[in-house]
Amino acid sequence: MVVLLNVLDFWWQTERRPFPSAATIGRRIGAAERTVRRHLTALERKGYATKRKSRKGDKTEFDFTGLIHRLSTIVEKAL
Repeated sequence: MVVLLNVLDFWWQTERRPFPSAATIGRRIGAAERTVRRHLTALERKGYATKRKSRKGDKTEFDFTGLIHRLSTIVEKAL
């Protein structure tokens, strides 16, 4: 959850996906870069996030369409 919240903290514009590095997140939360990568991979395996190359191809962006869809489903059921 901490890794997810830190990635989302970099999502400043709706039309632009967040792209923090695992090293940046690791520094922010006091964890090893490898630990952050494992958690990001777990989010991918669960279908909550997808890593994609940025338009310029120099960064990895995170697409949270899966997480948004899952949360929307939960909200619809609750209403």
